[in-house]
Amino acid sequence: MKQHLCVHGLNIRVETEFEYLLQLLKRDYGIFFVEQKVDVADIIIRVVKGEGDKKRGIITPMDNLCIISEESMFFFIKTMSDESFYKREFRKYFTAFISWNLFLARNALCFHSSCVSKNNIGIIFMGESGCGKTSLAVEMGVNGYDYMSNELTFISSEIDNVYIYGMPQEINLGAEALDWFEKNYPERFCLLENEGMLKLEFTEKNKRIYSQRIFEKVSTSCYEGIIIFPEPDLYAEVPFFEKVPPENLAIQLMRYFLFPSEWKFRPYIDEDLLEKLENIFIDIANKIPAYHFRWTKNHEQNRKVIEKIINNNTYM
Repeated sequence: MKQHLCVHGLNIRVETEFEYLLQLLKRDYGIFFVEQKVDVADIIIRVVKGEGDKKRGIITPMDNLCIISEESMFFFIKTMSDESFYKREFRKYFTAFISWNLFLARNALCFHSSCVSKNNIGIIFMGESGCGKTSLAVEMGVNGYDYMSNELTFISSEIDNVYIYGMPQEINLGAEALDWFEKNYPERFCLLENEGMLKLEFTEKNKRIYSQRIFEKVSTSCYEGIIIFPEPDLYAEVPFFEKVPPENLAIQLMRYFLFPSEWKFRPYIDEDLLEKLENIFIDIANKIPAYHFRWTKNHEQNRKVIEKIINNNTYM
């Protein structure tokens, strides 16, 4: 089986004998699927069952074999009985491979962040897990903003502007945040549940929602942006924000930058590459405004303050 995708200008062909893999890929990245065949693919990704030549590739944490070149990635796997291979390995390597190629093609850098957009302005919530990226994005989404990404967002600096590229994946919310949204937006969440699009997974610490249908629309790119560094302040009465100076922003960006070298796409970083990365960080920092944002339990209030931030930027 073959599936063609066009991901931010990259023509990709995925070949596999596992139909289940393509179904999972469509759940996350169906917006990039194309029906027509692509004569020449920039990237070929193949997943087959078997051993392969271990001398040619790397052994993954799940004891599979992955052989990577500049234009192809071959997976030789032992089993495909559930979602574990897709979540723990395929999606990570798939995304990292795209990340590396977008870096080569467009100087695009990948950041640990969620993103929504409106009127071609991307609102990027950047930070560590648990800082509130998804909760703030969902609040914006149920109030008219488009969904772009939940964990990974690309920012590219090109001549006179920045471009934001999304990677929409399944959305997950912590228990407390989900309770708040169910209480304050019952019609939206009940509708999703009735349609079978709201899937809850209960654990001791968390319950998660797997659906992009929280958002009325999914977008993949925009040409302006604002970066928000969220931090919870659950005992505060009102949210607080302050602007990040460009000279400090470049350092902040480095903190949340995800470089695919950890997946062996580039086993070393030479001086030329370091200089190129430094220049891109500085360029982005001088072109896109950023704010530290301490948010409260009231997400409606958080949204209104974020919209104030958006409206305060005169270029909009």
